Amino acid sequence: MNILRLTLIIFLSSWVIELPAQDLESAKWLYDQGEYEDCLSTINSLVECDKECMTLILDAHFALGEVETCLTLMDSLEASAKKISDHQVYLRARCLHLLGRYAEAIESYKAYLTRIRQSSDEYQRTIERISRCLAGINLRLLGTESHYIADPGRVLNSKKNDFHLVNSPDDPELFYFSSNRFGLGQDEIFFKGKTETYDIFMIERVNGEWQRATLLNREINSPLAEHAIDIKDDELIFERRSLEPPASLFWTADRFDPNTEVSSYRTDWPYQQDVDDINLNFVRDDMIIFSSDKRGGYGGYDLYFSIYGQGSWTPPINFGPLVNSPFDEFYGDMDSSKTLYFSSDRASSIGGFDIFVSGYDEVTQDWQQAENAGSPINSPGDELYFNISDQDYFASLSSDRLGGQGQQDIYFVYDRKLQGEELVRPQFFAVQDRSAAPVSAEEAVTSISSSDSISLTNEAPKPSEAYLSPLFYKAIKDLELPVNAKEVQNVRDLMLMDSSLHLLIQVFAQRGQDRAGDLFFSYKPGLPIYRKLKSEGIKEDRMSIQGFGSYSPIISPNKISGELIDYADKMNSHIILRLIGADDMPIYYRSIDVRSDLRDPRHDEVQQKNQGVSFRIELFQDAAQAVHPYLEKMPRGMIEKQADGYSYLSGHFKSYRQASDQMNSLIKNGLQYCTLVAYHDGKRLSIEEALELSKTFPDLLDHIQANR
Repeated sequence: MNILRLTLIIFLSSWVIELPAQDLESAKWLYDQGEYEDCLSTINSLVECDKECMTLILDAHFALGEVETCLTLMDSLEASAKKISDHQVYLRARCLHLLGRYAEAIESYKAYLTRIRQSSDEYQRTIERISRCLAGINLRLLGTESHYIADPGRVLNSKKNDFHLVNSPDDPELFYFSSNRFGLGQDEIFFKGKTETYDIFMIERVNGEWQRATLLNREINSPLAEHAIDIKDDELIFERRSLEPPASLFWTADRFDPNTEVSSYRTDWPYQQDVDDINLNFVRDDMIIFSSDKRGGYGGYDLYFSIYGQGSWTPPINFGPLVNSPFDEFYGDMDSSKTLYFSSDRASSIGGFDIFVSGYDEVTQDWQQAENAGSPINSPGDELYFNISDQDYFASLSSDRLGGQGQQDIYFVYDRKLQGEELVRPQFFAVQDRSAAPVSAEEAVTSISSSDSISLTNEAPKPSEAYLSPLFYKAIKDLELPVNAKEVQNVRDLMLMDSSLHLLIQVFAQRGQDRAGDLFFSYKPGLPIYRKLKSEGIKEDRMSIQGFGSYSPIISPNKISGELIDYADKMNSHIILRLIGADDMPIYYRSIDVRSDLRDPRHDEVQQKNQGVSFRIELFQDAAQAVHPYLEKMPRGMIEKQADGYSYLSGHFKSYRQASDQMNSLIKNGLQYCTLVAYHDGKRLSIEEALELSKTFPDLLDHIQANR
């Protein structure tokens, strides 16, 4: 292999020439875009390579699944280097883990643990990986080869993510699946709720031969993420997700027509995309299964089901603690024996997400303890979307196991005992709801036993994702209600875990007696939150209160009358707690569900313009100016409290030129002391911060120049 020979020459040589910065940056950019082969080609065309370049080579080979090459390269590095980097130690462990060399992987993971802080998140994740290696050893000893896997290869899979094969109930040779092969997506998987340019494809088998996969038309596919869910009544149902919840369900009017039109799918299922219910699956017409992180679960995403009977759907029923865990459970499906298959990343998986199985006890009418489905269904990679065919004796799953075509590939699963037998959907059955309490953070900590035992602390690990809801109030004292206090506590915990986070306390209020008072008093509901967090160790310079008064209502006052007035007042008075600066932890904000014909676009405009860089005009920094006549006609007003005081601001511009022109107009009309303020994701920027971001947002250069 050319890259291997190049590496051996480089590191056995007595001199190293630094890779030109521009070529290294180009290779890094290709790596960040998921173009790992092009990244390696860029590096391979160079004469020499430094250590940073070598790290990129290792990472690119690992991302391509070429773990044997990674190990060979690291052997040559370790033979010539005086000091092995922490990253190489960790990468060796990951390579050994993916190859199923669990005992060797455990030793490498342990070596990595000696190099990192015990209090770090990475330490906890490494402990979990050791646990999964032990699970792999145990499952290998048990021998669970009851199934076999068939790889359809390039005819179905690509170098990107391909997942969730949906089989037509009327045509056993017709399938749909989702893929980002033509998009800009990297390693983000749709099941986590992330969005990229995922599209829906169709593929057929004719006389046993796979045909070429075809992209469905633009009525179905869009720049957002489309996910094929199922086929009902001869129509394809799919989900479309935007960058933020909620997602939307659609169905095709005629799925075989190239000019297919789609319609919004309205249903009374208890499946709420706006509160992060995901992975909807039809078990049959009268039963659905989905995942949700709603309150009252057992930790992370849990599996729920609902059954239709007597004219309505039951409320979501949690599958209970024998199925769900403190980790994530995704995408459940069942076979004719009422055996539940689902994905989970619990400590007893052998890789990341594994397929787990739980049987249903007809006598106790309860689910049995879920068990790992074992090999070859599972691998040291991720296994997701176990989906049983309606027509044939097979299932499918998606996996990023070694030997595939790309990242997530689609595989077929056959049960050796069921060859020639049809798998059909289960009949209606009743399951009692659970009343068991969710597992606490302390109980969720998993201990690991091996020849050298590793003790775990009782400290709950830092979450990989966070979900925040709006706080509703009629009077300031309502912010002390348990439902609101819990959200404030969640924010406090996140800010204590990550010192880089900055909190925006965004207050939206009812219309005051006058325009100036309306804006002035809108920041006050944020003060109790500000003071409480300050008393619990959060520094003032990490918080800002932004009061919008009634300038940005969620329900337009022009569209309501009668009984709706009280409803609108309650909805318009709310606080959004928005955390800025979370680089390694996605934070999601549950949206406020309001009928589209009542929703005021000004409310959503605030958050839309906050994304990226924006500009506001600062008018006053003095409380006495609260009676200034300009406030009575100020567009898009905001009052902002920071550690050093508060100020009134007008306008909200995405362009520096627009903001500057408007400010100059105000100065001509007598507002002599107004200045421009730059924001990034809603947080006020200092000149130093603006300078750091100016390469990405050139508009900031004009702002910086004007303030010199």
